[in-house]
Amino acid sequence: MAKRVDENSRNDIPEGVQLLFDERHEGRINREYMNARPRLFRIGVLLAAILLSGLYFLLPDSRVQGVSFHGNQYLTDSYVKDISGIRIGNLFYLPLPWIIEQKLNSDPFIESSEVSLKKGNIIEVNVVEKKIVGYRYDEDPVILFADHSTVPLKSEYLNVIAEVPLIKGFFESEQTRLLIKGFEDVDKEIISEISEITQYDLGYDAEAILVLMRNGGYFIASYRSLPLINQYNAIYSHLENRDLCIFADDNLSTAYAKACPWDEPETTFEYWKDENGELIRNTYGDPVYKHYYVLEDYSPALDEKGNPIPIPLNNRGFEDKDPDFLENYEAGYYKTGKLVMPTEEEKKEMEKKKEEEEKKKKEEEEKKKAEEGEQNPEENAQDENGEEAPEENAGQEAPEESSGEDGE
Repeated sequence: MAKRVDENSRNDIPEGVQLLFDERHEGRINREYMNARPRLFRIGVLLAAILLSGLYFLLPDSRVQGVSFHGNQYLTDSYVKDISGIRIGNLFYLPLPWIIEQKLNSDPFIESSEVSLKKGNIIEVNVVEKKIVGYRYDEDPVILFADHSTVPLKSEYLNVIAEVPLIKGFFESEQTRLLIKGFEDVDKEIISEISEITQYDLGYDAEAILVLMRNGGYFIASYRSLPLINQYNAIYSHLENRDLCIFADDNLSTAYAKACPWDEPETTFEYWKDENGELIRNTYGDPVYKHYYVLEDYSPALDEKGNPIPIPLNNRGFEDKDPDFLENYEAGYYKTGKLVMPTEEEKKEMEKKKEEEEKKKKEEEEKKKAEEGEQNPEENAQDENGEEAPEENAGQEAPEESSGEDGE
């Protein structure tokens, strides 16, 4: 009945209007279809991608084929591999590099890391290990890092012992801090050549650092001069006497070799003291041993009263050597035991006096030469002629010899 009514109502609509309605209806259907096509296409692509990915992950080429490690000196490849979570045969693209880096950087031995995916399904791991100063036995064995952190010496780290020195002593926190600070500029390769680090009382430095190298040599320094151990191999390789110790210069300029302190005769050391009789200490808190200037022949340099001239200290408690000491000493600027530079007028007066002394000395030499000439006129005559006077009977020697030969 309704259908019949619809048909009747449709027949009542003019043909032109009905045609317009039909075109609009067809257009709406076409638009809906066109809008649905991209969505259907995307769904198809997604299903195809899922299908292809599933097929790819089933293939051997989708798996990790190998792992390469770089930069690990103390940690073994197997240890780094274990903490990274990388496994041969795992999906190659599944472990995200930044996640692996976070795992590596959480290890106390690793300062930083970088993970990259390479051709051939190889994962490359680059690590930067923390710099190790050494290990020592507190209540339990611990490893000391250059960043002042420590970590217990676990079984996983036992191979580290062969690469770093054993530290004996330095149990006070300040001593440990100064020791680690002293190693900040020491090369990593040099640290691996050190066997033991201990404290040694030199008399003038109760906390000197005694370093035993793996080749049997000794290096002695203070906290401040410890970086000079980088020169150890260059000096040791030229030593003819390998029983000598290598010392670090307190002025941080160079290291040098001399007899070890246990091979030297016992001496009494003299320390710098202030006007109140208290020991003068440098900025590191160490008492300062008094050294004296020496001349080119290593004899002591003395002031006008015959006292040895000490090398002065700067305001930080370290020696402040005069680079022109010998020249200033010869010029007489150290007569009082301290460097006293003359004024310009005093310099002119000294130069004038020196010229007068040289002139007077020259006149005395000429006068002496003239007096000697008056006493030996014959020698002067010989010198002027450039010939020696013939000796008496000089010509008779030959005949005597010949006559002797004839007699024979």
